[in-house]
Amino acid sequence: MNNTSHVISLIAKIKHKANQIILQELNKNGIHGLVASHGDILIELLNADTPLTMHKLARGIQKDTSNITALVNKLYQQGFVTKECSLKDKRVIYISLTHKGYALQPTFEKISAELLKKVYKNFSEEEKKTLIALLEKMAKHF
Repeated sequence: MNNTSHVISLIAKIKHKANQIILQELNKNGIHGLVASHGDILIELLNADTPLTMHKLARGIQKDTSNITALVNKLYQQGFVTKECSLKDKRVIYISLTHKGYALQPTFEKISAELLKKVYKNFSEEEKKTLIALLEKMAKHF
């Protein structure tokens, strides 16, 4: 294996370690039963101005609607989100955060800041920009 052929393995290892850190920090902050994919959904809803349909939510986090249904249901059961059927089309479900869901924002911001601090340790500003540019270039191929 040459020194560039293991790029996907490196990305996967970084993602795995980052998810472990996120879960540890959530547990330290008294937030239990969530996985990283729940965080993707919650952050998408935190950044939304209005409730999102399941379709828009799935598109926003780049997953299939069928893949997020169970995740949204768990968030609903834990009281982080509400689900409301559209008055025009009962097949369309709108998802929004509850007060309990919005209350996660400061914790998420703190965890994110700490994780980024760890990720970028010993990186110059130029190296950070280069890394992001290269990863964005790579992501366009998928």
